[in-house]
Amino acid sequence: MSDFLIGIDDTDVDGTPGTGRLARELAEVLSGDDAVVHGVTRHQHWRHPSVPYTARNSSACLRVTWSTESSDVADAVETFLRAHFVEGADPALAVGREGSVPQALIELGRRTKREFVTVEAAEEAASAGGLEVRSVAGRRHGVVGAIAAVALRASGDDGRFVELAGIRLEWTEPTVAELLERTGIVRVEDDRGGTVPPGDRIIVNGWLRPSLRYSEPTLIVARSATADGWENIESRGHAHRHRH
Repeated sequence: MSDFLIGIDDTDVDGTPGTGRLARELAEVLSGDDAVVHGVTRHQHWRHPSVPYTARNSSACLRVTWSTESSDVADAVETFLRAHFVEGADPALAVGREGSVPQALIELGRRTKREFVTVEAAEEAASAGGLEVRSVAGRRHGVVGAIAAVALRASGDDGRFVELAGIRLEWTEPTVAELLERTGIVRVEDDRGGTVPPGDRIIVNGWLRPSLRYSEPTLIVARSATADGWENIESRGHAHRHRH
């Protein structure tokens, strides 16, 4: 079995469901095969007029354990994208092996968060890093985001989980211990980096959207201003107020 990182980008057009939604559907399809999907992360890139993007300029990455080869993974993802992407979009995919993504490629992924990166530069770094990259519709618009998604997921310290076991359950005020037991979240820490005791309760405020920190799903919370306990600040609609 091998652990693969699968990046996808540019699967939608204005007014249609975004790449995150399609990545979650892909995760569901792959999970029904011989693969085990370990969550889907959303990665934000630079939002600037010089960068072509649809709505928010984000890409998505899946980590998948699978007893197959990179080319077979890419074939399966490409087949799915061809069947599901929105007409007018220009989707791309990138596949790499977890643990084999070089630091140079990770740095390129970080650059996409603050500056324009050309397709040629991204493809060159991906080739040197051993990634399999494919442009599904042929215009290569989604290539940079797909490559960057793999690189940023490999960094272990970027992105938020939009799909992970248990995060979409109906929660009210679970304890830290309950969250760790019933979800794929591995740690809960406060917005200053401190450990939150297992018996403390968390006001969830919607579904959970933990961050990727220390290469693990990590929920960031803050002291509640209105109640005794902690408040989840990573639910949908909440500002990303914690340290990055």
